[in-house]
Formats: sequence, C-alpha cells, structure tokens
Amino acid sequence: MNGNGTRQTSYSTSSRDSRYGAGLQAQIQPSAKVLLDGYRGSLVYDDYSHMSLTNKQYSRSSTLLNPNDPVSMHLLMETAMGDSQQYEVLSFEEADEMKKELAMLTSRIEFTKRKLILESKLRDAALSLNRLSTNKGRDVSGEGSPISPKRHRGSFMGNRSSGGGDLLSKTGSEMAAIIRKCEELAQELWKLEQRAQKLHRALLEHTAGVLQMTHKGYLSKVPPGTPETMHGYSRGSSRLDGGVDEFDERSWYRSHDTLDEFGAGFGSERRQGGSRLISQPPAERAPQIEESARQTDASVATAKRGDLPGSISQKESHVADLRTEHEKMKRALETTDRDAKATEIQLALALERLEAAKQDAILREEQKGMDNDNALKVEKAARKEAEERFFAELQSKEEEISELATKLTDLRDEGEIAGFKLQGKLQESEERLRELSAQLNDVVEAGARFEATEAELKQTAEDKTKEAERIHQEMKGLEGEVVRLHTEVTVARAELDGAYGTRAQRAAEVAANPAIQKELDDLSDRNNLLVEEITALKAQGSSANSGNSELIERVELLQRELAETIGEYEIMTKSTIEFEREREQLEATIDSLRDRCENLDSQLSDEKVRWLGMKSPGSGGRDSLVPSNTSIMVLKNEFKKMMRETRAENMKAIRAEQEERRKLEALVRTLKRDQLPTKSGLSHSMTIH
Repeated sequence: MNGNGTRQTSYSTSSRDSRYGAGLQAQIQPSAKVLLDGYRGSLVYDDYSHMSLTNKQYSRSSTLLNPNDPVSMHLLMETAMGDSQQYEVLSFEEADEMKKELAMLTSRIEFTKRKLILESKLRDAALSLNRLSTNKGRDVSGEGSPISPKRHRGSFMGNRSSGGGDLLSKTGSEMAAIIRKCEELAQELWKLEQRAQKLHRALLEHTAGVLQMTHKGYLSKVPPGTPETMHGYSRGSSRLDGGVDEFDERSWYRSHDTLDEFGAGFGSERRQGGSRLISQPPAERAPQIEESARQTDASVATAKRGDLPGSISQKESHVADLRTEHEKMKRALETTDRDAKATEIQLALALERLEAAKQDAILREEQKGMDNDNALKVEKAARKEAEERFFAELQSKEEEISELATKLTDLRDEGEIAGFKLQGKLQESEERLRELSAQLNDVVEAGARFEATEAELKQTAEDKTKEAERIHQEMKGLEGEVVRLHTEVTVARAELDGAYGTRAQRAAEVAANPAIQKELDDLSDRNNLLVEEITALKAQGSSANSGNSELIERVELLQRELAETIGEYEIMTKSTIEFEREREQLEATIDSLRDRCENLDSQLSDEKVRWLGMKSPGSGGRDSLVPSNTSIMVLKNEFKKMMRETRAENMKAIRAEQEERRKLEALVRTLKRDQLPTKSGLSHSMTIH
C-alpha cells in the first residue's frame, strides 16, 4: 500500500487556495439575518463545543466498534489507507504554520462569539425597550383608553412627555445600530469558522496522508491465506486499480508453477465467499463457513490426487490455516450467539419497562385531568403573587434609582463646587504666576542693566588704568630727567666752582656781570617749572588711584546688588516649586473626584441593567412598565449628556492648564539658560577684582 512514490508533498498557497478554498468560494454566503438567527441557538446552548478544534475530550472510537475483531479492524485500515491515498502531505513548516493559524482563528472565534453574545443581549434589551415604547405610544394615542394611576407616576427628572417622539426615534436608531453590529459580527464569525474548518480539514488530510505513507508491517502480521486478508486485498486492489500499479507482497509466498492458476481461482472463490460471509449475520454465516471448509478439503484432496507432488505440503499448511480460521470463526459465532441471547434478554426487559412506562403515563394523564383545576388555581395565585412581588421590586428599584439620581445630583453639585474652587485656585495661581513672571522680568532687566553698567565700569577702569600707567611711565621719565638735570647742575656747579670760584666769588662776578645773572635766573625758573610739573604728575597719579578705588567700591556695590537679586530669584524659584506642588495636589483632587463620578456612573448603569434584566415583558405588567421605562430612558439620556459635558469641560480645563504649564516651564528654562552666562561672567569679574 505504500508504493505511491509520486505523492505531492508541497503545499503552496496557490494549491491550498485552489483545493481547500474551492468549496468555500463555491458556497454562497448566507445573509446576515439568516446567520444571526442560526447562531442564536448555538450561542445560548453552546452547541459549537462538539466542533471545537481544540477540544481534546471527544471519543476515539464508536460504541459499536470492537477493537479486538481483526476482520473489522483490517477492513477499517484498508478503507482508511485507500481513502487517504490522494491526500496531500505538507512539510513540517507548513503544517506548523497552519496549526498556528488555526490556534489564532480559534481564539478569534471564541472572542467573536463572546462579543456576539453581549451584542445579542443588548439587541434583545433594545427590542424590549422599543416594543414597550411602541406600546406606550399606542396606548397614549388611543381614544378612550383608561389610564391607571400607576401610569401617571412621574419620574424624578420631571415630566418629559413632550420628548416622546425624539425618544422613540433615538431608541429606533440605537436598535438599528445594535442589530447591524450583531449582523456584522455574525458574518465575521461565519467567515472565521469556514476558514477554521478548511484548515482543520487540511491538517486532518495531512495527518492521514502521513500515516498512509509511513504505515508498514500491519498486513504482514495477518496470515496471508486468511479470508479477511484476501478480502482486504481484493478490496484494496479493486480500489487502487485506478492509476497506481503497486507491488503485490504475496508473490514472495507463492511458487512459480502451475499452482498459480489454482491459487488464483481458489482465492477468487474465497474472496467472494468471504465478502458474502461478512455481509451476512453470524447465525447464517456458520453453515456457509462449514461448507467452505468442506469445499476446501475437497479441493485439497483433488489437488493431492492430481499431479502436484511439489505443492502438497504448502496446501496442507494452507488447509491447517483455514481450519484454524474456521475454529476462530466458530468461537466468534459462539460469542455472537451469547451476545444475541443477552441482547434478547435486554430487549425483553426494555419492553417490560416500556409497558410499565406506558401504564405510568396513562395514570399520570388521568391524574393530570383531575388536577387541572387545582393547577390553574395555583398558577393564578402564583402569577398574582409574582405580579405583586414584581411591582414591589419595581417600586423599590424606582426608589433606588431616585436615590441614585439624588446622589448623582449631589455629586454633580460637589463637582461644580470643587470645579469653582479649583478654578479660583487656578486663577490665584495664574495671578501669582504672572506676578512672579513680572518680578522675574524685572530681575532680568536689572541684571541686563547691571551687566551694561559693569561693562561700562570695566571699560572706564581699563582706560583709567592705561592712563595711569602712561602717567607713571611719564613720571619715571621725568624723574630720570630730574636726576639727570640734578647731576648736570651738580657737575656744572662743581665746574663753575672750579672755573669761576666759590658762590661768593661768582656772586660778586655775577653782580659784576648781569648776563650770567640772567642765565642763572633762567635755569632757576626752569628748575622750578620742572618741580611743579613733577608735583602735578604726582597729584595726578594720586587722583587716578583714588578713581580706581571709587570704581572698586562701585563694583562691590553692584556685586552686593547682584547677590540680592540672586537671592530674590531663589525665593521665586522656591515659590514656583511650591506652586507646582499645590497644582499637583489639585490635580490629584480632580482625579479622585473624576474616579468617584465614574464609579457612581458605573454603579448607576449596573443598577439600570439589573432592573432591565429583572423586568418581564408579559401582558400582566406591560402597562405598568411604560412610565418607568420612559423615566429610565430620559434619566439615561440626561445622565449621558451631563457626563459628556462634564468630561468635555474637565478636558478643556486640563488642556488649558497643561498648555499654561508648558509655557511657564519653557519661560523658566529660558530664564535659567539666560542667567547661567551672567553668573559665570560676574564670578569671573569678582575674581579679577
């Protein structure tokens, strides 16, 4: 059976789509309404569990299958191998990829089913609400219809009868949207299931093909001359004659002589007899088996009398095998007879039980006829009690809804008060932030002015220093000139004393010579001028030193002012940090209030859903549910509108606050970045001075 070496083992995308997608493409997709109606029962009772691709609890074998019967097992094996001959075998990577895709599709199917269940519940609730709203409109528009006092029970939101048309239209649109969503989910679920079934079938065919290719040794374990083997071979050969010529392993056990024709005829007779035996019941099979054994003995005797001395031993062994098989069939027949007797006994017991059940049914029918009146009375009393209990529960639910609405109003007021407080604090914080920004701008301007003044003072100090150095150099030059002149005067005086005598002598000579006296006066005047000039230069140097001290004092004053400005800036930074902390506390308060509102909203929604689930659309309480239904719908719409407005306002406030915060943070970062070079320049100038 394993000779089909030309099996296709590739599983490309094109072949996969062409083989397993043909049925899906040819199959017309049902409409969305048909799919939704078909899935309703399976979603309620979960009938899809027996088709689940991941369910490992299915039974491996039928209750009618006997695994110990070699004939049945051999026939099943032959049929399975023949049926799986043309199945495609995938590679390991392709099979693993398909398994992963199948697992993913299974998870998606489960998720889509859960989602469809929820949407179906919402659809049923919407249909009930729409039906109740329609009945209410019909009752209100009817002429002369009695209106009970319960129908005038007002809701805590006030009389909203004028908006009934809008409510009906809105409910109808919501119901249409829910139904459309359910139909879309049903179509998606159908597509996913079709794809999963296609992949599951491909994997099963792959598994069957692999087992068919790798199956060896099972046929050799069964004796080659038994009826079931020949019958299986005849079925397998007749099924595989279509296009594959397989090797017959039985040729190893046969002699190449004139026994071939005898064996072929005998085998064909036994195959026909075996097929007839298998198709008949065990009680009719025993005489035919005995007749077949007698024919076999006669054939063997004829073969012994003929000119076949070389095959007698083989035929005797074959006859022994047939006798062994005959004994087995006898034992199987005895077992079948015992089973048949047990089945007859069980059938008799079942008939007795059926008769007793019929008698019990007749008695129950008679008893039921007598108890009909009592049952009707009990049913009416129970219905009345249930209606009273339902109305009481309805009233309690209305009271709970009223309490929840009151709590919601209180929470809304608290939220508004907290919002006003928060808005006031935000305004105060903004004003404080504006003041701090103005102070920071003043500090920045003062710093800029200080930098300009400092630059001017530095330039003036540098100019004065250069001028003082120049004057000092001039003073040094004048002092050298004075020393040189003193030296010349001393030398000239010595030469004069040596040449012209002492001062008294020169005075006498000068007195006698007016030209010399005039020259001396000129020299004396020049000396006085030089002394005065030196004195002026010294005074100018002292004044330059005093100017430098004034510059130093002014620089120190500016440094003190800068230190005070830096201190004020640090104070402003601390106040900004405190403001950030306060803002974070306010944000935490807002978050807590928002969480509280959301929790109350969810509680209110749960209560409404519970109340909707407990109410019954029966005829007894339908008229009394219409006002409450209208109140609930109005409350629901008002609550949704209020929550949307509150969330929108909160989001706007949060966005504005975040935008203002970003601007302030950017301004602070800019100021810090601008102050860093100023601080470094001031510290450098202070180090120089």
